[in-house]
Amino acid sequence: VGSEMCIRDRFGTNDFIEYWTAFRLLISQTNPYDPALMQQLQQTLGWSEQNPLMMWNPPWLLVIMAPILMLDFPQAATAWLLLNLVLLASIIFFCLDLIGFSSLSRLQRYLSIPITLSFFPLYTSLAVGQLGVLLAFAFIGAIWSIIQKRRFFGTCCLALWTVKIHLFIPIAVFLFLRSLRNHELWTFFIGALLVLGMILLETEYYHPGAIHQRSNAFSASKQSANVIVVERWESATFTCGARLLFSDGDHLPVWLMFFVPAAAIITTALVTIRLGSRLGYLEGSFLSALFSMTLGPFGWVFDFTILLPGYLTCVVRSLAPSIQVSVTRRVALITPLLFVQLFGWICRPLLKEHHLYMWFPPMLSLATAYCLLRSRYPLPPFQTKSKSSQWNIYRRK
Repeated sequence: VGSEMCIRDRFGTNDFIEYWTAFRLLISQTNPYDPALMQQLQQTLGWSEQNPLMMWNPPWLLVIMAPILMLDFPQAATAWLLLNLVLLASIIFFCLDLIGFSSLSRLQRYLSIPITLSFFPLYTSLAVGQLGVLLAFAFIGAIWSIIQKRRFFGTCCLALWTVKIHLFIPIAVFLFLRSLRNHELWTFFIGALLVLGMILLETEYYHPGAIHQRSNAFSASKQSANVIVVERWESATFTCGARLLFSDGDHLPVWLMFFVPAAAIITTALVTIRLGSRLGYLEGSFLSALFSMTLGPFGWVFDFTILLPGYLTCVVRSLAPSIQVSVTRRVALITPLLFVQLFGWICRPLLKEHHLYMWFPPMLSLATAYCLLRSRYPLPPFQTKSKSSQWNIYRRK
């Protein structure tokens, strides 16, 4: 790869370097969380920063991405971008299927494509080669599978949540509380644990001790001076904003990384218990995701791509002819959602730091709440097996 200098400057490659180089260390039986080894490999790809771009995800992510990461870097980055486009098409399908294809005209189905592309965190994820689209796919794929009773696919999607488990804890809490009323959900949970177990075994086969090396990488005694440790991350959630507010020089309080996310988890649990079965799987999952992105321990702009399915569903559903409202009211429903995206696109060339985008999840939350509360009908909850009959029930209501 020595001839591919500065390849990281190409579209879809900047952050993808961390996965490709970590995989090379994994299969060579060396430590993929060693900053010195990561720096050495990344320099051959044109990485000129003083600090290496570390991969902090669990090592089984590399096993999941292995078919792509086995390629040379330029081909691997291209393949990853193409896979992201396929996953993006699947996300659109899942959202439209949950709304009900029969309730949408052909034009409205086609409009889902530009609506999806208007979601500004999506571009960030694609541009740097991050995991945002994969996480959004795993998120909506799991919810779609639960509603449509596709157990095997749902268990695989749930297992993917562990790649960035801190972003999915509120959603998992919501599903757990719903499982107390619907015991069929336990088959998804058990299946996800089995799938995850197989992935862990394969990870140990690739590189015994990789999981232990990852846990050591987070310990203070193992962290290198040329690596920005987790405690100093300035991410794009309100948790980071609170830590910056109470910072003492360069020291950011660590306790807020646990206290603020705990508040999001407790709020999700209380809302789920209070509303019970009246809170459908779609609404509850989207609400939990908004809590997670707003009050999570840390998260980046590309992680906000997890909110894409909720945004797409709300906008497209507001355009559906089954919603008996005037054109003026339809425009009023989706205008706040579109304005949040427009504001994000305007800020993108101006605001370069991730923590400057902590406004995005709460603004999107307010716009989503406005759209749902002002709509005549709620999103279809988990009631019937047939998506067409489910939507017809709401049309008759």
